[in-house]
Amino acid sequence: MRCNWAEEHVSVDQYGRFRPCCNWRYVGNEKALNFQDNNIDEYIHSEFKKNLIDTLEKDIWPKGCWSCQRAEEGGTQSIRQERINKPFKDMEIKFGNLCNLGCYMCTSDKSSVLYKTYSDMIESGLGDERIEEEVNYHESKTIWYVKNSPWYDNPKKLQELAEFASTRKRIRFTGGEPTVNTYLRNFLKTLSSINTDVDLRITTNGMTLTDSLLELLSKFSRVEMTFSLDAVGKYNEYLRWPSNWNKIESNFKKAKEHKNIRFDINTVVSVLNVHLLDDIIEWGSINNVDEHTFLPAHEPDILQPKLAYDWQKEIFAKTYEKWNKPQGRPRIRLDKCKNFVFMERDEELLQGSFNFLDRLDKQRNTDWRKVFKL
Repeated sequence: MRCNWAEEHVSVDQYGRFRPCCNWRYVGNEKALNFQDNNIDEYIHSEFKKNLIDTLEKDIWPKGCWSCQRAEEGGTQSIRQERINKPFKDMEIKFGNLCNLGCYMCTSDKSSVLYKTYSDMIESGLGDERIEEEVNYHESKTIWYVKNSPWYDNPKKLQELAEFASTRKRIRFTGGEPTVNTYLRNFLKTLSSINTDVDLRITTNGMTLTDSLLELLSKFSRVEMTFSLDAVGKYNEYLRWPSNWNKIESNFKKAKEHKNIRFDINTVVSVLNVHLLDDIIEWGSINNVDEHTFLPAHEPDILQPKLAYDWQKEIFAKTYEKWNKPQGRPRIRLDKCKNFVFMERDEELLQGSFNFLDRLDKQRNTDWRKVFKL
């Protein structure tokens, strides 16, 4: 099988590690080339990259490709298949795990707020084996790869990355939350001095879109801004804690004033919101988003959409029939999560979900039962 991501893409993750795509997962103690100690050219011509492409060409799934493997085996189109006939030179950049939210379906290596929440839960006796394993993983990788200071604190590295990025067609910024630190703005200033004819894509929770950032973005030919929204109002405020829906709406309207920005929405579908999708689709349609993609929650497994009750799945089925439009504008991609919603419910895993949410609520002084009333 062929993967254009493995051949064309360059990703620098929150630890500075090079990855072949945003879905790649390093397994176990596998040591990765990293931007702290290696340059981009060394990664492009590395044995790792060569072996990855060779393995895929033999129709063997590398262990790090488990996300695409799971999607394809589950009857859902993977990102490998989406780009199989579309070679595209792009890259992804993460400026660490600094974030202003601790979304319930996220992981501590992608959110500094969630890392603090989980660390506090362990200290107060509310943690469990999964939470401890996740915190330990993040801490070990930080020690391993970020020995002194991260690459984005090094002006020479920032310049090197900007020079390479200026040769790509598209640059993706993901998180953490890319808009909350100075690194994104510093990088864009450097990049704009080299080349502004580059497409940018920023994934954001919508809470911190400053005028200075929007002014910088206006210098580039095209910007795709993907808002990560899982519901409307109080539901999104719980799922993406501690967000403020009014602030998100205000920032969305402010960003829409810039003519070079187009807008998408990404929604993570879980046991909590599988029946609440109609309202967020309606919100996106009213606000003229170009694409709305629905992805199933995989991590942690106790939040998977298959755990939903039958009445929730019935509502999802009606929403799917009403809205699913993979083609045209707006594109509404409910098909990406449909098969995962209708898998058999695991009652024991569902109880694990309730237990986890109860402990999370105790730490945060929130109450999922009052919000969602399942």
